[in-house]
Amino acid sequence: MQVEDAATTEVLRFDAPPWHTGGTPNPTEIRNLERGVSYRIVYSKSAVEHSGYYACNIRPCIAAGEQARVLQSLPVKLGIFDQRLAIVSMAFGDAEVNDSMLLVHPSSLLRALTGLFEASWRSAYPLHFGERVPPALRPVQRRILELLGSGVTDETIAELLGISRRTLSRQLEQLNRAADATTRFQLALYAARKGWI
Repeated sequence: MQVEDAATTEVLRFDAPPWHTGGTPNPTEIRNLERGVSYRIVYSKSAVEHSGYYACNIRPCIAAGEQARVLQSLPVKLGIFDQRLAIVSMAFGDAEVNDSMLLVHPSSLLRALTGLFEASWRSAYPLHFGERVPPALRPVQRRILELLGSGVTDETIAELLGISRRTLSRQLEQLNRAADATTRFQLALYAARKGWI
């Protein structure tokens, strides 16, 4: 927390369970975003699927200005602060075996970790679309499109949005009609062509 609080320009992070903070809100990130520190976070799918963490941490941080993307899985847990210090710890499967962390100062290893982050960032799917989605879409439809791309199930999407499966189905039908699509693949193609994703 002290290292993150001292960040002045940029924080890069791989975010996956288990969380050292217990999956609670991150007021340090919110404060840093307010004072102009840039955050780019790549979440694991398992982090997005965790409804409590999604509600108390992911959504508020995105709303505050965090740039977020999602991958199926992450190789390690990683935080890079101002390109001057990285903290590396094990991802979910290895954490039960080894709960230690590695501090990496400016070195070729820090450059390699930054390269790993950047490569993962480029291949990850955006978890929010910024201002690219047309205003004709309602906020819930926008969030549905975001979550569809993250790879979570319909059941998880409904839970994360606090809506029923039936409401989710109606919203998906409306999106399909707007895109003149009969399948999710066609919906994705339309959204990509229109610059929504």
